[in-house]
Amino acid sequence: MERSQHTMTIGKNLILGGSQPILFSGPCAVESLDICLEIGSTVKDLAAKHGFGYVFKASFDKANRTSSDSYRGIGHEKSLQVLQTVGNTLNVPLVTDVHESYQVEAVADVVDVLQIPAFLCRQTDLLIAAGKTGKAIKIKEVSLWHPKTCNMRWTRFGLLAITMWRLLKEVFLSVTIILW
Repeated sequence: MERSQHTMTIGKNLILGGSQPILFSGPCAVESLDICLEIGSTVKDLAAKHGFGYVFKASFDKANRTSSDSYRGIGHEKSLQVLQTVGNTLNVPLVTDVHESYQVEAVADVVDVLQIPAFLCRQTDLLIAAGKTGKAIKIKEVSLWHPKTCNMRWTRFGLLAITMWRLLKEVFLSVTIILW
C-alpha cells in the first residue's frame, strides 16, 4: 500500500502522516493524575530518545470490557480533566477512545485524536459524529478479517469515506483518518 500524501498537524507541532514515526502510548485507562503523568513523562522521554513523536493515550472510559462489573475508570468528567492536565503539563497531544455518539463532543474538546475501538469501527453514527469534530480519527484495526479479505476492508472503508464526504461535505475534507 502506498503511503498517503496527506498530513495533519496535531498538538502544537506533531505531524501525522509525515516521515517521523509516532508512538501512541500510555496506561490502559485513566486511573489517576499521578500515574498518567509518570507514565506519560517516561514514555515521552523514551520516544524522543528514539526519534519518535509521541501522543499520550489513555481511555477515559473502559466501556468495552467483557464484564459489566469490570473497572471502567474514574468517571468521564474526572478522566477528561486528568487528560487535559497531562496534555498541558507534558506538552503532548492526546488520544482517547469514544464508544457512543453522545460522548464525542465533550471528548473532542479535550483530545487531539479520537480513537474508535475495533469492535465499533462499523458504527456509522459514531464515525459521523467523530468526523464532524474536525479532529484526527484513529480507527483501531479489526483483527476479525481473514488476510484474504483485507482488500475488501480497504474498499469498504473507501466507500465509507465517500459516504461521509457526501454527508459532511467540506467538514470531511479537514479530517485525517488514521488506520493502524
